[in-house]
Formats: sequence, structure tokens, C-alpha cells
Amino acid sequence: MRLVHPVASAFTRLAIKPAANNGRKLMNRLLTAFELQRRTQTELNVLFRQASQTLARSRTGTPERRIALASLENISRALALSFAAGPGF
Repeated sequence: MRLVHPVASAFTRLAIKPAANNGRKLMNRLLTAFELQRRTQTELNVLFRQASQTLARSRTGTPERRIALASLENISRALALSFAAGPGF
């Protein structure tokens, strides 16, 4: 049986495409509320971090920045809903 850390497995399953800028990975599409509702809290946290990094690297007024901002809003809502739902006993 192979044990994989949940954060490491979340990184491998997420749809983040490598960009041509020094090997850094950037978000290239908007993450919708529909696709985020199926994610675990760990996966949502990983996506939030990646979207935050993309936002920090983007320039004002670029499409990448708008996508990162919208994705961050959607991820924040999904995280709030998952926390409100509780542990799922």
C-alpha cells in the first residue's frame, strides 16, 4: 500500500498548467463554484495558495490578474461553505 500525503496528492490532481515563464506555474483559467464544490478542504487550500501566487506575480489590468481574483473569490466561498458544513459526521 502506497501512502501519499494529502497535500501532495492534491497538487498532482489540480488543473494548473505550466507556463513558459521560468518554470513557474500560473493559473490559466477561471475556477468555477461548480467544480470547486467537489474539492476537499485541503485541495481548496492548495488552489487558494496557487491563485494567490498567480495574483502576486500578475500585472495590474491583465487577464491573468482578473482570472486569479475571480478564482480567489470562488475558492473563498467554497472554503466558507465547507467550513460551515462541518466535519460531516
